[in-house]
Amino acid sequence: MKFTKMATLALRNMGRNRRRSFLSALALGITALSMVFVFSLLDGLFTDMKKNLIGFSTGHISIRHSEYEKKKILQPLGYSVQNPFEFAQALEAQPQILQALPRIPFGAAVYLEEKNYSVFVLGLLPQKEEVLLKPSTYLSQGKLPRDGEREVVLGFALAQELGKGIGDKLEILARTRGRSSNMVTYTISGLANYPTADRNRSMILMPLDQAQNLLRLTNASLEILLVLQPEVAPSSYQAIAEDLNAQFASNPTTESYKAQAWNSPGLYTLILEYGRMTYDFIALIIYLLGSVVVVNTTMMVIIERTREIGTLSALGLKGKELVQLILLEALGISIVGAGTGVILGSILTIIISLTGLDFSSAMAGVDFDLSPIWYPALSLQTVLVVFVSSVAVSGLASWLPARRAIKIHPAEALRSPT
Repeated sequence: MKFTKMATLALRNMGRNRRRSFLSALALGITALSMVFVFSLLDGLFTDMKKNLIGFSTGHISIRHSEYEKKKILQPLGYSVQNPFEFAQALEAQPQILQALPRIPFGAAVYLEEKNYSVFVLGLLPQKEEVLLKPSTYLSQGKLPRDGEREVVLGFALAQELGKGIGDKLEILARTRGRSSNMVTYTISGLANYPTADRNRSMILMPLDQAQNLLRLTNASLEILLVLQPEVAPSSYQAIAEDLNAQFASNPTTESYKAQAWNSPGLYTLILEYGRMTYDFIALIIYLLGSVVVVNTTMMVIIERTREIGTLSALGLKGKELVQLILLEALGISIVGAGTGVILGSILTIIISLTGLDFSSAMAGVDFDLSPIWYPALSLQTVLVVFVSSVAVSGLASWLPARRAIKIHPAEALRSPT
């Protein structure tokens, strides 16, 4: 029998058994919809982790003293980047670099009513950071601190713990470069809602010049984070960092500095790889569960048609033609079901990506670089993988029982109750 006639017969069978076809397509559609949404959600979580890591900690490339990273836990203020503004200006003259941002991250303590509260302070250039950290997007009340003014922005959870608000005074105690203690009083200019609970409980932003004064770190920063041009591919980051290191080594004033891409082997990439492996494992479990549903649905449909297969065989259809007919029906149902599922799943994902899923309460005590509001990230790859795999698994699942069914003698098949 010609393929066109076989396809027409398969289409008629699908229409004749509408209830069975509808239920099969519905099961496949729900599975495909769920897989598209879950895979997109996991992609969104990974993207969020990467965004937080780059924005708060590494930039695309970080430049520090070569000894600083080795002793970072001790807060070695002696291993600093000198003349950061001139150095940043020279770096920005290079074509691949969009911005060079000096920063001073350090641990300190807030002194309040004879109690000390441990905090993490980030000294930066608030207005210039709008390309990387974008601090104004986290501001929930008040305004960003101004250069030259003793102003700070607190995470809202820290402000609640301290019982402080906008306009209140705050005393911050820190160890200086000379290993003495220094305490300065600042005015709270704003409150921020950072993307992680840990930062909301401990993070303070202040202008770079105020961090220099507090630490007595004259004309120096602890790091410079680079933002590369949008057209620069992430795969090129390590090569650019190596090129910068070669430039530093040839200059006596910069030979002690080291550039490192955020995606070079190290702690940060290990964290991301661990997160990616965790998400991939969850995705695999979801995929296997979805495949089980597809296989079970398809196999049950074929097994329930043993009597029908016997009738077709008695009417003269050969084994190969029967298998082809069953495969065409299964593929038709799976294309309709999976196609509808991925379309509805894509629509659902796009809608939720605009509002996000709020897990703030559940993640209140989680110290992980993950935002409490989860935004799924839909991609064409996810849609294609779910659709193609659903159709392929359904086809394979129908082929196996079909091969078994055609081996049954027509007389025996006709006596089957199904």
